[in-house]
Amino acid sequence: MDGRTSKQLKQQHGAEMQSALKELTTKSPGILAAQVCTSDGFEVASVQRDEESHRRLAAMVSSLHALGTAMVEETELGTYSNLIIEASHGKCLMMAIPGSEGSLLLTAVSSPELLFGRFHQSCKAACELLGEALTNGPTGLVAAKG
Repeated sequence: MDGRTSKQLKQQHGAEMQSALKELTTKSPGILAAQVCTSDGFEVASVQRDEESHRRLAAMVSSLHALGTAMVEETELGTYSNLIIEASHGKCLMMAIPGSEGSLLLTAVSSPELLFGRFHQSCKAACELLGEALTNGPTGLVAAKG
């Protein structure tokens, strides 16, 4: 990206990102939580029930992103784009936000009832919207919606 810190990103795009995350969780009721964080483990925007959990999630996402990136590089699979964790009580999907060169990630958690295809498509659409915000300036999300 352009070297902006998580605090600067939050100031410039936080409200728009928060709005996009609320829209994601509203349009897909099976999505329980969503977060945009930096690849080095700092939260930029989140929609979650527990205030403390987003800090821990951002740190875990950072570690998983590093492992995923290393695995993609080691196996020569191209460019890292997402990581999926499926468990007995739900799913977690981490996606790199376009235009951030892998430095911003969308993470979403779903209930087990939400079909994977719908979960993936909803997150991908949200990622594209978030990426447009980064490339179109501070009002990019509003312009992309309108």
